[in-house]
This record gives sequence, structure tokens and C-alpha cells, in this order.
Amino acid sequence: MALVLRLDLNDLTFNDLYRFTDLARAAGIPGGQKVEQEHYNGDESLPVEFVADLGDVDNLIRPVLVDGADAARYGVMLSRMLAQQSWPADESEMSTLVDVLLGNEPTSEDE
Repeated sequence: MALVLRLDLNDLTFNDLYRFTDLARAAGIPGGQKVEQEHYNGDESLPVEFVADLGDVDNLIRPVLVDGADAARYGVMLSRMLAQQSWPADESEMSTLVDVLLGNEPTSEDE
């Protein structure tokens, strides 16, 4: 099944734009490709929507989103593991990282 994503530019937030971009990236749309725009009454100076043809929904790769603080903490942990060639003492944090990267939902025990 094909999926076309439309992003309304009225009251657009950066979060909306980030999600649009993440979905386009997950669909394999190259960064250099121009963004298709729908215009108000055909007036080229008044874009009202960005449009992305995401192609086959079954081929989308789920983007992995990690906030900056978590990314830094995981990076330090992984650096230590590589330097020491050992598993960290706190395995729960490493398990959380694995879940984030694999897209696993946290269990009620993890929350």
C-alpha cells in the first residue's frame, strides 16, 4: 500500500517538521530531493502544504529517536564498554538502550 504524507503549513511546529522529515528519511527519500509543495489556488508564492510520497508502507524503517541527554549517557557507557571490553555493572541501562534501538515497548516493570 502506498502512503502520501501531507504537512499543513498553518500553525506548523518544529515537532511537526521533525516528524515529517523523520518519516521521509525512513522511507528512503534522499536529502537532496526537493520537497513537493501544494499551493493556495495555484499561486506559487503561497505554499500551504509539503507533500512526500513515502511509497510502500511495508518498507518504512521506524526512525529511532533518542534525546540528547540519553544519547550522551549511552555514548559514554558504550565507550567504557569498548575500552574495558566488558559489560557495564548496571545492565538495566544497557537493556533500556537495546529496547530503544530495537523499538521494543517498555514493560510495566521498566516504567
